[in-house]
Amino acid sequence: MGLVNAFVAAFGALTRVPLRTDEDTRLAHVLVCFPIVGALLGLALWLGALLLVSVADKGRGALLAGSLLPVFYWWFTGGENLRGLMWVVDKVPGPRGLLPQHEMYFRVSAFQATVLIKLVCTGALVYTEHAAWLIIAPLVSSAALAELCRNALPGGDAIDGRYTHWIIAGPLVLAIAGWMGAFVAGAIAVVLGWLIVPTVERMLQGARGAPLDTARRAAAEFIDQIILLLGVLYLLGR
Repeated sequence: MGLVNAFVAAFGALTRVPLRTDEDTRLAHVLVCFPIVGALLGLALWLGALLLVSVADKGRGALLAGSLLPVFYWWFTGGENLRGLMWVVDKVPGPRGLLPQHEMYFRVSAFQATVLIKLVCTGALVYTEHAAWLIIAPLVSSAALAELCRNALPGGDAIDGRYTHWIIAGPLVLAIAGWMGAFVAGAIAVVLGWLIVPTVERMLQGARGAPLDTARRAAAEFIDQIILLLGVLYLLGR
């Protein structure tokens, strides 16, 4: 029951579904389940992409997928990732020498660009029949989010099973990528997701006054988009 409670707690933490859990559930066990929840979210995106392509032709299906699936993902996760991204874009210092009256336009443009990247990458993956990569992106970003949450705890390095979330995420990503014929891209995605966490943590330190959970959610969204972009560049460049 401990593992079931941990999964329920992780699902409730990462989605808008209100779930009651045992208060005695260990946080370390909950974080381990983050990649599993991410994989389920990605699976829902993949099935949604297949459904949209089946009811329309490939072009219109890809257009619908690019427009609707990211919105569904942001909605189902309670809007936390998108809200975090908005907060960080608003709080991180802009380029040096930028005039104050131009800073607002820079921030709005930066946020719009990040949203557009996700829409375009999703549509491109569906159009090129690589929609299964939509499972990998939230899987890796959820594992990275677990790492960020663990690092934020006092004595986080000493918590047992520190890398268990990556041990779970890695084989899942490699299995999906191997099935797609993109094993190398899957390996790069796992390594990149793991290595980029410290860099993202340093970047988020520049977000003035951002709540920790908001900053971590922004990091997860940022990593999710990097993995999506990696998939597009690799799969289209073959």
